[in-house]
Amino acid sequence: MYGAYELVTNNRKRSQILIMKDLIFKIKERFNKEFENLSHERQRLIDMVNEKNNRIREIYETLKYDHELFKPRVNPLENPERVLKVDPEEVGFERYLTKEEREKLEEERKKEEERIRLLNADDAGVRAVKQMMGGTLEEKKETPLTEELVREEWMNKPPEDMDDDERVKFAEFEAKESLVKEEREKIRKNLELELRKLKNEIKEICEKFDERLFVLYRRRLEYEYRVEEQELYIIKLTLSMLIEDDNVARREDYIREYEDLVQKEAVIREHLGRLDVISQLSIFTYPNFHRNLEEEQKKIRQEKKLNIKMQLRLMLKSSNSILKSLKKKTRRIIVKNGLMIVNILKLHPPNFNSKLPK
Repeated sequence: MYGAYELVTNNRKRSQILIMKDLIFKIKERFNKEFENLSHERQRLIDMVNEKNNRIREIYETLKYDHELFKPRVNPLENPERVLKVDPEEVGFERYLTKEEREKLEEERKKEEERIRLLNADDAGVRAVKQMMGGTLEEKKETPLTEELVREEWMNKPPEDMDDDERVKFAEFEAKESLVKEEREKIRKNLELELRKLKNEIKEICEKFDERLFVLYRRRLEYEYRVEEQELYIIKLTLSMLIEDDNVARREDYIREYEDLVQKEAVIREHLGRLDVISQLSIFTYPNFHRNLEEEQKKIRQEKKLNIKMQLRLMLKSSNSILKSLKKKTRRIIVKNGLMIVNILKLHPPNFNSKLPK
């Protein structure tokens, strides 16, 4: 890039404009990459939240609680390409798939299964729960929470009416019942603790993503500030090029008019020379001719000077009017650009304490 004092020719200004446009494109491309990375990270976090919601749903069903889960949803407007996509439910008949399309769908299905498998493999919480509970709740149907001890009818009799064998069985039943209650309470507390932990993890995931989203929003404002700054610089260079081109064209017109006046002056000098020769030849024949000729020459010279002065005044007047109109246009453009900058600064006040991204 050229320095501010090196932009002395239009060719350098054009090169500077191309460099600035390339810089604007790179700034926008950098932000798009950051946005895409955050979008992929968001999808990964949504998958994590859905996995934790599945576990929370299992705990709710085990504890027989009424549940209302937090489900992150994607706004359709976040994916503009979805407008051009037609879902199978919107078509009234079954779509015919070619061999290439079937292979592509099968490949996408395998990729999705592999992604879910890797996600489950990386989820340490799910592995710990399965290790603690001995597998998923679907695999282990019988738990102390669902297990019910069968109380026989003879156990409803008073202890005085029971024989020794019944008293021993009744004592074993009560011990087993108390043990089941303790185990049930222990499992309930563990599940409630796990439930709170899962909810806190989901909350923490959302808060961290909101923080990253806010940081990206701040960076977007910084990128917009830099892009608009470069665009204003391009406008300034373009305006200076237009003014320079206009000045060059008018300078050429003035030079052309000056050359025409010089040619006319040469013709007049030639005629005056001829008149001088004629006057020298006629001095002896006409005594008063030389004096009259000199007077005529003075008149011609005075008229010539007056004509030249009038033409120069007209040229200066036209050039002054043109310069005034150029100044007015330049002032309007500068005021307009100044108002644009003021409005931009009002909408997005710069934070001079924060550093621009490299």
